[in-house]
Amino acid sequence: MLESLYRNYGTWHDPEEEGLILDGAGNLPQGQNIGVPLICGHYLNYVEGLARLRNKGPFYGE
Repeated sequence: MLESLYRNYGTWHDPEEEGLILDGAGNLPQGQNIGVPLICGHYLNYVEGLARLRNKGPFYGE
């Protein structure tokens, strides 16, 4: 999952982009914040996942 986020949704090639990961969805059922970078997704899905791979906590919710 982390590799897919990096390869398919990372913004590494675009220095103007403010987010780390593209195409987030804040509230899909309500149609809010669709296809935008979201800080909660950046932290919970990507940055924390990388930290867990390296066993470098503390982690959210612990």
